[in-house]
Amino acid sequence: MTDVDVAARLGVGERWIAEAAKKGLIPHIRFGRTRRYREEHIAEIIAAHEVRPRFEPARFPPSGRIR
Repeated sequence: MTDVDVAARLGVGERWIAEAAKKGLIPHIRFGRTRRYREEHIAEIIAAHEVRPRFEPARFPPSGRIR
């Protein structure tokens, strides 16, 4: 896949993909001046930018009766 294909698939700009690859922030394959991406690269890009919710320790007991 090309920068254009990856950008369309992820819903981001082509420039963002090109710059991130150039800076070494996302995985890619380099053939001379050409960059290509595999399915595995897409999965790695998504995983690297995944945001998980922050959970605070419970201040109160879980709902239900405490016996």
